[in-house]
This record gives sequence, C-alpha cells and structure tokens, in this order.
Amino acid sequence: MITVTFPPSKNLESYLIQYIMDHFSQTENQVDILSKHVHNRLLRICKRGPRGKVLTLAEIERAKVRLRHFIYNSIITLLFKAFFFLI
Repeated sequence: MITVTFPPSKNLESYLIQYIMDHFSQTENQVDILSKHVHNRLLRICKRGPRGKVLTLAEIERAKVRLRHFIYNSIITLLFKAFFFLI
C-alpha cells in the first residue's frame, strides 16, 4: 500500500528502491513480476508526492484488483511467449 498512498521519506526511499530492485531476478512465487510492478509504482508516487487524503476501503480494494490483473496479464504473456518460442 505504500506505493499507492504516500511516498517514503528520502532516507527510506533509496533503501526501499534498492531492496525492490534486488528482487527483480527472483522468479520464485512471481516475486520478479511483483517487484517490477512495485518499483514502477514507487517511482511514480515519489515523483508525484503524497495523496491529499487517506484512501477509502474501495480505493484500497481497487488497488488490490489492479495488482492481481497485472500479475495475471504478466503470467499470460510469459506463457504465450514460452509457447511460441517452443514451436
């Protein structure tokens, strides 16, 4: 949720970005896909700044759904590429 609501402090930002980037190559449990998505969201929220209000429950649920769709679409794309690579 940190990448949707508010940016981290400048001290935490560099640590958090490095921590996420360290997991780009970890394929177990789709951590690589998640880390790339979170990295993009983190860079965006750091550039934009904090939101003006606290998220509602509906907004949090929509963020979760977007993440699930992102993961699902990434998996489908990988399977599609693997299938055509093998043919």
